[in-house]
Amino acid sequence: MIAIILGHFFAYIDGRPNFDDTGVLAVGIAITSAIFAAIYPRRPWLWALAVGIWVPLHNWIHNGTFASILALAFALAGAYLGAPVTKLRAPAN
Repeated sequence: MIAIILGHFFAYIDGRPNFDDTGVLAVGIAITSAIFAAIYPRRPWLWALAVGIWVPLHNWIHNGTFASILALAFALAGAYLGAPVTKLRAPAN
């Protein structure tokens, strides 16, 4: 639920008329997805969707375009880079 709320927050920030720092938003989406995937690494694609789908969906609803679909790519990259972190910090048995 927290991942979905943060995804909506990113979509809200991206939809603001004076917001023009897309790079910071993309890094924020990637880091947030990586953190959730590091906490629960079994399904990184699910965390990427929970965080990253809202920006392109919001853009599609309000503007009729998928111009921000790259936000989903950043979410996927972050999640799949964050998922192996758990294996690195887990003790070997």
